Amino acid sequence: MNPVNKNFMKELGMCLLFSVGTTLSVDAQDIRKDKLVWIVTSTTNLKTSDQFTYQCVFKTNRANKVQWIQKRGQKTTEFSGTALEGEWNDILTNGSVTYNISQDGIGGTVTFARTGGGLPVITIDFSQGSEHGIRQQFLVAQVQLDN
Repeated sequence: MNPVNKNFMKELGMCLLFSVGTTLSVDAQDIRKDKLVWIVTSTTNLKTSDQFTYQCVFKTNRANKVQWIQKRGQKTTEFSGTALEGEWNDILTNGSVTYNISQDGIGGTVTFARTGGGLPVITIDFSQGSEHGIRQQFLVAQVQLDN
């Protein structure tokens, strides 16, 4: 084989290898099947419409539970789910899932959603039947697979 064909074949092989690797790394992430880490950069109090910078992390463990990690890991709140509503097979596309949860005997919801092609948001709502309950929406900057 002459040197030109050998180099061409080598470059073609590298391109094919890169293409396969790229395809495999962009598999759809399904909130019901994957453990995911949701990195938050800001929040809005839905009762007052106040917006502010806020860093925290949410972890979803498939359809089982939600963890809310605050203060750089010093405070973790774990919500146990009683039911999961909705289908969201690919978190890169529009969709939503709502966890019906309880915390200290009080029922509420945590909704993970993406609409209009924008960034995902997480909404915590413990306001049912209480004027003091929390209603916060969190803007998600990044979602990663959790090991």
